[in-house]
Amino acid sequence: MKEKLAFSVAEAAIELGVCEKVVRKLIADHELPCKRIGGKGGRILIPYDGLRRWVNDCTNDDCSI
Repeated sequence: MKEKLAFSVAEAAIELGVCEKVVRKLIADHELPCKRIGGKGGRILIPYDGLRRWVNDCTNDDCSI
């Protein structure tokens, strides 16, 4: 099976066990890395490595969502 390169907002929310609104807030606060495809209003993708790094950093810093 091929490893995913990026998650949609909905997929990232499922992986984190939170709602999409929380993921969008993390993105808006520049806490979660993302790439916008298609400019403003386009699709938002969260790189797999960026999501994993964010989770590891949160675990180490004991941050809350």
